[in-house]
Amino acid sequence: MMVYSRQKIEDDDIKAVIEALKSDMLTCGNRVVDFESALCELTGAKFAVAMNSATSALHAAYIALGVGSGDEVITTPITFAATANAAIMCGARIKFADVLLNGNINPASIKELISDKTK
Repeated sequence: MMVYSRQKIEDDDIKAVIEALKSDMLTCGNRVVDFESALCELTGAKFAVAMNSATSALHAAYIALGVGSGDEVITTPITFAATANAAIMCGARIKFADVLLNGNINPASIKELISDKTK
């Protein structure tokens, strides 16, 4: 089996998860506020918003960029489904660009897909 990532999970991580699971506020509350504050401190950002998944984050990013009905989004077909699905959830149409032999999007193929509807 090919390992595609490794996690570093330490005892204090496990303890924090157990504390959250045993608390009254499993999905919101002070832990989220503390995490967002720590993220701002770490990055120097003025604001941070924690999301429940990368799919939700992509959806929020598309909304923040103004992607909506009638727009087009160009992406690679070799990506997680959420890359396209989140744009579709905003009402956009997906255009798939060609890819290079290494699997990355081919920048040259993007140019020919750009239209006045591209976001």
